[in-house]
Amino acid sequence: MIDYKSLDKVKILEDDIFIEIYDEQDPIQQAAMICTLSDIAKECGVKQNFDRMLRAFKKAKQTFNQQTGGSYTDFGDEYPKMYCGGWIANDDGISILTNFGEKTACSHPILPVRSLINAETGYLKTVLAFKVRNRWREVIIDKEVISSNNRIVNLSKYGIRVTSENARALVQYLADMESMNEKVIPEQKSSSKLGWLDKSFVPYDSTVVFDNDDALSGAFKSVTSNGSYTKWLELMREIRSSGRIEPNMYLAGAFASPLLHKFNALPFIISTYGKTGKGKTVALMVATSVWADPTEGKYFIRAKANEIALEVRLDFLNHLPLAIDDLSQIQKKVKDDFGEFVYNLCSGGGKERSNTNIGLQRQRYWKNIVLTNSERSLVSETMNGGAINRIIEVESEEGNIFESGAEVVDIIKEHYGFAGEEFINIISHMSLEELKSIQREFLDRIYAKQFEMGEEKEEKQIIPMSILLTADKIATEQIFEDGHYLDFDKCYEMLKSKGDISEEERAYDFIMSDIQVHRNNFESDRFTGEIWGAIDKGYAIIHNNIFNSMCERGNFSGKSFLTWADRNGLLIKDDKGGKNFKNKKFQGKSIRCIFLRMDSELQDEEESVTEFRSIHENENVPFD
Repeated sequence: MIDYKSLDKVKILEDDIFIEIYDEQDPIQQAAMICTLSDIAKECGVKQNFDRMLRAFKKAKQTFNQQTGGSYTDFGDEYPKMYCGGWIANDDGISILTNFGEKTACSHPILPVRSLINAETGYLKTVLAFKVRNRWREVIIDKEVISSNNRIVNLSKYGIRVTSENARALVQYLADMESMNEKVIPEQKSSSKLGWLDKSFVPYDSTVVFDNDDALSGAFKSVTSNGSYTKWLELMREIRSSGRIEPNMYLAGAFASPLLHKFNALPFIISTYGKTGKGKTVALMVATSVWADPTEGKYFIRAKANEIALEVRLDFLNHLPLAIDDLSQIQKKVKDDFGEFVYNLCSGGGKERSNTNIGLQRQRYWKNIVLTNSERSLVSETMNGGAINRIIEVESEEGNIFESGAEVVDIIKEHYGFAGEEFINIISHMSLEELKSIQREFLDRIYAKQFEMGEEKEEKQIIPMSILLTADKIATEQIFEDGHYLDFDKCYEMLKSKGDISEEERAYDFIMSDIQVHRNNFESDRFTGEIWGAIDKGYAIIHNNIFNSMCERGNFSGKSFLTWADRNGLLIKDDKGGKNFKNKKFQGKSIRCIFLRMDSELQDEEESVTEFRSIHENENVPFD
């Protein structure tokens, strides 16, 4: 203990004084000692000598640490001490003594506390802990960022005080810390995706760290529970007892999404359509509350994203459902490409794209259900069958879905997120054979219904519906315990028949419709405008270039359609070469045409067209 009163201009410069200063471990006490001694040295007229000795002892201590094996971090009790070699790491920051003087790596405490290995990519990330404004924070950083003098300056956005001046020293310090504490820094498995990871399910397995980027951190944080599970269940039972198909189908979709991975099934879309203001968006929020906070902009989003942004979100959600309000907004943007958009959305994988290093980016994958809504059907006559198959559409029933939509929203914004975790716990304790047994029961019921009705439904719609019914059965019996299952007959009616999906039949309907809309263009003897062909003896005779234009507008293959039409006896072919076209003269010029037999209804209309007749000058007519 220093006896301050006995100090004079000789004693204050003795070695024992400086040794005691640097033996003090408490930085506050050490600073107080230096301030007091500095004032005394000033009174004694030896202030400059005192400062010179203070710096010399500090340098000597650093040299001693380097020569004797170094020292340990001194950041308090928040994190365990780590060996830091010749670095001085305390609350004053990080520095090291070099041949050119003292070099500062950072002006505040910072250290690596965990190493993460991404389960999908195998890439390494580091959890950095740092203390700024007397508060500790943690951030997850790519290994390549903290290994680059140029890229490490990006850490400044988190509040880490790094510039181009101290970047090199900070990179070296972090590299030294990781190499010198390899056995001390814990290694942990991480994932950038939600859903199944081996037998665990992210985010419900605490041993797996979520390491995705900041842009999706809000969505990740929303996947949590809040409020009262009992109050949420009471509301859901009330909604389910109303018998409305829309919220019940959405709830089934929300629970069914993690089952796609179990059954190795492709993603699909559940879309409710009907007039605005009926509560479709609220029903979508109800489904979202199974897993997460249903507040818009967190988990539940509006259709303002482009295709790449949706790919990123789908990849992140992975096995959890995507809840997106009014997908028809994207339909308006992409127009005729909407069928391809739907097909890509439900393919379960994103497009391959190159990166800045002329390599390939990590390809994105997902296996989940998309829950959405719109004012009108998403299916159009120009959409290909592959896309139609992937949409299960629910036409909204008459009247409002909820008695008070505002009240429902208030409740689910306060109480949410419990049922999803419980459902995962339930199916995790069920064998795959048990789950498939339930699905097979519903497959058998659908096939039996087909036979009874003399229909043939699309297989690519039957399988998704069987998964929805499976999820609904499990949730009804083990979560809601209310006996309100999905109406099987209503679900069966939603399935599209094979005739509805046939691309060739839809192409034929499109051509017949186009002929009806442009009937005058096929009346060469009456119409003076552009002639598209003629109608003769029950056949539509279509100019070849007009036929190609119809194929393009209808989004179907002309070659495939003509093969189908010939196979079904709808085509008159060239007598000589057996080609799919014949020549016909229009205004004295021979033109290559498609001779396509019209359907019976159009033939009847053609035969019933009233012929024009001459009228007398003074005869009354119903119009001028």
